[in-house]
Amino acid sequence: MRASGLQFDVVAFLMCDSVIRDAQTGKVNVQGVFDTIFVRELPAIHSSTSAYFRLKFDAPKSGVVASLAFGSPSGIKHITPDLPITNIGPTGMTEGWVNIQGLQFTEFGEHQFELLINGESVARYFLIVQQLETVPHGQQLH
Repeated sequence: MRASGLQFDVVAFLMCDSVIRDAQTGKVNVQGVFDTIFVRELPAIHSSTSAYFRLKFDAPKSGVVASLAFGSPSGIKHITPDLPITNIGPTGMTEGWVNIQGLQFTEFGEHQFELLINGESVARYFLIVQQLETVPHGQQLH
């Protein structure tokens, strides 16, 4: 993938309940990956979610920023402030996440999250907001 003259691969881009880095091992725990939210009515608020990404650059880089774009089914788009990526090491691998508090949904249907690197879209994640009639077996109400 190329964006702004950078060469890299998107290894992962996920929406989840939380992301936690273990202080002792440095391992990242991505918890509660989901792609559907069931709600009774709109507007609906998802109290806390995280967008996790992992990238593999061809070489160590500097001056790289990430942001998220959120698009509703009707095409309304919001973009988060830039998040500098400062830990691209000698292997070119880096990861990060954005914690989102109080995410509001005003429409049912397919919403889209985009990962932007230096302002260019490099990955998409689709999230369905569905009206609750009955909760399917194994699913939970967010």
